[in-house]
Amino acid sequence: MTDTTPNVQLRAPASRAGARLSGARLREASLGLAVALGLFAGARYGYDYWTTGRYLISTDDAYIDAHSTLISPKVTGYVSEVSVNDNQTIKAGQVIAPRIIQ
Repeated sequence: MTDTTPNVQLRAPASRAGARLSGARLREASLGLAVALGLFAGARYGYDYWTTGRYLISTDDAYIDAHSTLISPKVTGYVSEVSVNDNQTIKAGQVIAPRIIQ
């Protein structure tokens, strides 16, 4: 009697330790890396602009118009405390240096 069952050989999957990336997978990986680097660069530029860049102004043909006032003391001595902040509006007669050391 002859055996009619087919002879099936089972193979173990090849080791993938040394497997290379195919061209499509390599393009996907490089595209993903490019997108990640682009997002990082955009976030870094946005942070730099938000913290310092928006305050930088450059021009070749500008002029400055300033309203400044000189303050003359009526007493001699060193000012040890100033009770106003930069660019704060004050009224006539308001005390701006309450402590003067003579």
